[in-house]
Amino acid sequence: MTSVCKMLEQVLVNGNRFYRVQNDQTKVYPSITTVLGSVIAKPELENWQRKVSLLEFKKQLQLCAERRELPGLGTVQILPGERVLEDMVRESMTAPDKICDMALSFGTEVHAIIEKLILTNADDMPCDPEYVTVKDSFRAWRRQVESSGSKIIKTEVQVVSKRYGYAGTMDALLRTVEVPSGKEIWTVLDWKTSNAIRNEYALQVAAYAKAYEEMTGTPIDRAAVVRFNKKGSPTYEVKTVHNLEEAFDAFCSVLHIWQMTNQSLF
Repeated sequence: MTSVCKMLEQVLVNGNRFYRVQNDQTKVYPSITTVLGSVIAKPELENWQRKVSLLEFKKQLQLCAERRELPGLGTVQILPGERVLEDMVRESMTAPDKICDMALSFGTEVHAIIEKLILTNADDMPCDPEYVTVKDSFRAWRRQVESSGSKIIKTEVQVVSKRYGYAGTMDALLRTVEVPSGKEIWTVLDWKTSNAIRNEYALQVAAYAKAYEEMTGTPIDRAAVVRFNKKGSPTYEVKTVHNLEEAFDAFCSVLHIWQMTNQSLF
């Protein structure tokens, strides 16, 4: 099992992730997640952001509002001045971003723990309590796939498609040997700690698969998302893309929209 040598350099352009091939400094490639995140609408995320902001504003208002006893009126709440209200609005608007940043940090640490477990071929390793459930969920999944004869061959694999113009880092490559034919089945894997496996993830892993095929010439048979539980019992959920070609065609459509809207059209 190997971790692929880093051939791509991550760069940020206007806050979005791009990749640059180390021996070619003249061109940058958008990351797969940048493309998908910029184009595919997430109404449920927008609703969540509004809800979090409103709840934060309510909390700030309750903390700042002053209760006074006024003759003939009883107890009343005196609201803060305009300047304080403006500060509260700004603070409330940033609340969703703070939660998202925490989730991103959590996911980054989870990926690091899983990568270390794979590279060291260890069954277990110490980690902070908040990551134990995810770690044990991964261990349960790995025991299940290895008992069926499958094995993770590579982890944190950087891929780039110069033909289509995108890049990314896929989490793992799984090899399964069919019995009794002995045929090797190659599966691209992506780890998730989200609350659900969304359809756009199928486009993401399909893009990884096609870029890996382009780079190596190795045909990818399957692509799957493995979601690990964050709290409670260590459980996992696996979903395999039904049709890789259709999922990749859909990704190419999204990529084309991203490319067109990130250039001058007038």
